[in-house]
Amino acid sequence: MSDTQELMMQQLDRVNRLQRRRPHGRPGRGIERIFKLLKENGSTSTSTLCESLDIRPSSLNEVLARLELEGMIVKNRSEEDGRVWMISLSEKGEERLIEMEKMHQEMHEKFANILSDDEKETLTALLKKWNDGIEALQPPHHHDGHHPERRERKCHPWEEEAPEDF
Repeated sequence: MSDTQELMMQQLDRVNRLQRRRPHGRPGRGIERIFKLLKENGSTSTSTLCESLDIRPSSLNEVLARLELEGMIVKNRSEEDGRVWMISLSEKGEERLIEMEKMHQEMHEKFANILSDDEKETLTALLKKWNDGIEALQPPHHHDGHHPERRERKCHPWEEEAPEDF
């Protein structure tokens, strides 16, 4: 790899690291995605959340348990199938989503001010070319953005048979 290529890869890695840093008090992108899905879809089964977010059931369970303790979500049994848990945003969760969206927008505005309009257009064109090239190198089953093993995985956290005494 040439020095220029190495420097370019280092800078791309740095951009990724910097974008993943969160200001104090700002939840991770995953939480925001969960909140947005719940806001858009209303009460949603955990299996649907798992599939939509393309995450493991155990990871989703951990996050949902914490959000329930914080009062951000409400978890209820499905009326159609008592084995299924339905998740919805609480009023507190809806308020938090508004705060997250505001912080997200403010951060995007700050990022946008770093470059001139011409630089933004050039960067956008280069990134599109880069992304298209990377996608062209991927096997066809990766084009949908989902890992094939995750797609096969059962996504039914909390949706096992309810205990007799429940």
